[in-house]
Amino acid sequence: MLGLSRPTMSSAIGELKRQNYVQEYGYTQGPTGRKAMVYRVGSGAGYVIAIDAGASRIALRALTLDSRIVHEDQRELPAGQRSYSAETSKIVSDLISATLQISRSSWGPLRSLGVALPTLVGPEHPKTGLPGRQNLIFEHFTPP
Repeated sequence: MLGLSRPTMSSAIGELKRQNYVQEYGYTQGPTGRKAMVYRVGSGAGYVIAIDAGASRIALRALTLDSRIVHEDQRELPAGQRSYSAETSKIVSDLISATLQISRSSWGPLRSLGVALPTLVGPEHPKTGLPGRQNLIFEHFTPP
């Protein structure tokens, strides 16, 4: 499907296996020909952090690229809070810091971090030139 020769693919897969980015999963065989090895994402491929910074709580989940949930945490926001604030940024920062501190080499490297915010994400306000409220996320937090 990739248009690569068998030796090129064997070499590439061999390197990916050495890095633990892929692992053997089983075999497949069509109606004719030899069996083919099937691979899946390996345990060393890395992990991602997903954060849902909602209106009432902030939830974090760290997942490896081979689909293992390796960490979950959440914090409730103050009951009277009605909008996204610097307090939200502080909690996001604390959750990420705590996750990075407990991360294990078995998770692989951090590949991506996503933050869902309860506000529209966009450019500066057209009339005032001020950044949107989503930029409050960076008041206490700098992505790793």
